[in-house]
Amino acid sequence: MKAGKILIILLSISINLILYATEQESDYIKINDIEHKLFTNPINQLLQFEDFHNQYITVVNTIKNFSVSSACWRGYTAYFEIKNDLLYLYDIIVHTVSLENIGNPENKDISIYSKLFDSKTSFFCDFYSGVLIIPAGECIKEIYSGYDSIYENYLIIKIHNGQVVQKKEFKYNELEDRKMEAFKKYKLTEKYKTDFSEAKKIFTVVTFAEELDNILYKSDELYLYDYFSF
Repeated sequence: MKAGKILIILLSISINLILYATEQESDYIKINDIEHKLFTNPINQLLQFEDFHNQYITVVNTIKNFSVSSACWRGYTAYFEIKNDLLYLYDIIVHTVSLENIGNPENKDISIYSKLFDSKTSFFCDFYSGVLIIPAGECIKEIYSGYDSIYENYLIIKIHNGQVVQKKEFKYNELEDRKMEAFKKYKLTEKYKTDFSEAKKIFTVVTFAEELDNILYKSDELYLYDYFSF
């Protein structure tokens, strides 16, 4: 993983943990025509491409009253679908808020998908390799921070270059055990040392190694793809 990608992930989690310690609006994914919350943000990887990143910034800068809130630090909500074991992106929505007219019809969601992709059809996510986390069943404990609310079950899908390679549903406790196993494997690598060093530079107010470890554990995009066991 490139240093730039590590930096983006850590900066994202830092915004969530330090500035906006509130529950986040998720992305969404359709599977068999049923829409689910998605506790992973694949667009993070697409934003690593300079051309797309610049295009995204250009587009949102043209939107009047574009809003980034504490409930959605990304500034967008992305909509995905899995069809024939392939991952597709079919919409990206941003929210606008007029501070002069709160509650006014001018406050609305706007799709920027066609401006980014010059197409109204879905976009094959061959840019993405990672692990999708999809909550399922009842929410058994609401936690108003990030994606920390606890659900009965989670569907975990491993994607390589946009294609499903593994998937399995886990109970919450089993998923946490598997994530901890993956994190322990990750801690034995040079990659962990590099990521820890990057985190230390970003979280200058964090002085204890245990706290930095907790930040890296929550930044599961750094290690699940390589070390999670199905």
